[in-house]
Amino acid sequence: MAIQSDIDDGSPIDLHGKLAAIELVFGLLVAGMYYVFSQLGVMADFLWKLMLVVQVFVSAVLLFHYVINRRSRRLWVEGVVSMLALVPWLMIALIWLFYMLYIPVPVVLKASVVVICFGIIGRHAFMVLSDFRRAAKKEAVLSTIYRDDGNNFIFRSSRVGYIDQLTSRNPLKGSVLSVVGYLAPFAAAFGLSANHIFNDNVGPQVICIVLSLVAFPMSVSIIGNFYVKSLFFRVYLPLKLEKKTGKKVILGA
Repeated sequence: MAIQSDIDDGSPIDLHGKLAAIELVFGLLVAGMYYVFSQLGVMADFLWKLMLVVQVFVSAVLLFHYVINRRSRRLWVEGVVSMLALVPWLMIALIWLFYMLYIPVPVVLKASVVVICFGIIGRHAFMVLSDFRRAAKKEAVLSTIYRDDGNNFIFRSSRVGYIDQLTSRNPLKGSVLSVVGYLAPFAAAFGLSANHIFNDNVGPQVICIVLSLVAFPMSVSIIGNFYVKSLFFRVYLPLKLEKKTGKKVILGA
């Protein structure tokens, strides 16, 4: 009876049908934001159209996943889909990239800022991954995250908080020094190109600059924390466990 209840007590996948609709509405709002920015002349016109296409695809994947994986609950499949579900938030977090690529500043300066920013993201992601790999070498950690019920390994969604504690690196809770480090590339770019940026369209430019400064740490968190965590604990390790033991890794409540 205990094994049966572990498998049949529901999972977050049960909500993916509703999530598909919620994501679509939220994606339309994000697309609307980029449409307004394009009309104000501070963003490329194709971005809002791209957002529409991407969001329709994401919502369709969520709905398809709800249909095909609701019963089997394969964790690695859900892990891939969970990363797709965060696309609207990622599109908001990457506003700094879209703005930087669009504003009239020298190409060398654009490329330098983009490379530095992705270097920061990559370094953060690598350090988070190193923390997770180090923790995963401990049998006690693995047995806490993936519980063996005899037939399957069960990953409880309530274990997400436990996994978050395996690394202390969080750009949204950083020190003053780290915040200054995140903002330095943008400050340099905007300072060196103020005459090009601040023309007659000052208001929208200021809004995009503020949003870029706020959104960059968010992009570090989404890519360097959430995506790394999902890839490692919801895709890589489940596939490794399934190959090693022959047991399926499924998602529980």
